[in-house]
Amino acid sequence: MTTSRNISSNYALTTNEEGSKALDIQQSILSDETYKQLIKAGLAPGMNVWEYGCGNGAMACELSHIVGYRGAVTAIDQSTEQLDRVSSLATERGLYNITARPENLDTFMPPVHQADFVFGRYILMHLQNPKNVLKNIYSRLLKPNGIALFGETCWDETYTEGKYLDEFVRFRQSVIQLGHKKGVDYNLGAKLTSAMAELNFKSVQEEKVNFLYSGKTFVDLWSIRLKELSSELVEKKCASKKEIEQWFSIADELAKNPGNIVMHAPMYYVSGTV
Repeated sequence: MTTSRNISSNYALTTNEEGSKALDIQQSILSDETYKQLIKAGLAPGMNVWEYGCGNGAMACELSHIVGYRGAVTAIDQSTEQLDRVSSLATERGLYNITARPENLDTFMPPVHQADFVFGRYILMHLQNPKNVLKNIYSRLLKPNGIALFGETCWDETYTEGKYLDEFVRFRQSVIQLGHKKGVDYNLGAKLTSAMAELNFKSVQEEKVNFLYSGKTFVDLWSIRLKELSSELVEKKCASKKEIEQWFSIADELAKNPGNIVMHAPMYYVSGTV
């Protein structure tokens, strides 16, 4: 694997150890349902699968197990730091059918008819032109009858129960505004079905699943995301320094006593075929 180059992107989240920890938290919540969606969409042993935005490799390893030794996984990401984790994790688990590949996903021109299956989760929402990415997957990367499955959220539909409801609504609004200023859409999940249909994907299927992050799990994830986003939220005038300080104070308080706080986060799993 070659990961010697750094690739610029509009990805708002960090790719350091804390960023990797956040991905592990998400994986602990999403893994079972994502596995069901992969099988339902048609991922099977022997397939050549490409993962867009592989992060720290948790799903690349799951994909590897599903396709088996006769199949192959190409894991692509914009972070060479994350790709190093993918390589280490694959070696640690004895998975030798995973190839890690650094690419700027906004500009990546994939090879022709290489993939039986393309998968991505929480990635199109971070790209400036997700429709163009989907177009290249449809018209170039996927083989005839190939399958694409993406899971994307909609921040407008994310909400919390428990303390500090108004503060969490304001944080959500500031993040959506940050996305707009970066030229990306954090509400893409609700639009993904129509986007794939417009690009002539066939048999487009959508399943909306609501995930719950509660107590310490939610607080740990939100605390990491707050640290990742705070500087840029202020810099791009999506939140004030006073609001950031207030949110950090809330995070500190909740870390000591998470209580019954719950975040409801939707995931739109959308699949289609060539």
